[in-house]
Amino acid sequence: MKLSGQEVNNLYNSLGPQTKKVVQSTYAKLRSDSPEIARPKNSKDVEPRDLAVIIFICVRRGVIVERIRIEGKLFAQDLDP
Repeated sequence: MKLSGQEVNNLYNSLGPQTKKVVQSTYAKLRSDSPEIARPKNSKDVEPRDLAVIIFICVRRGVIVERIRIEGKLFAQDLDP
């Protein structure tokens, strides 16, 4: 499956404000952890493929956190696959 730049922008724009902040902070952390790699300052300026990956990682992380909250489990190893 291939996503166009517009589709990735639509995906990003469909996120809520809190999720957008998570995407932006995740990108900022990625950027600061590897300064030797030239990356745009703004997460919205990265290649669509890279932005999509960051969005999917953040959404997955949110699902895991919510599952932990609902199930009352504290550690990832306690989750069923």
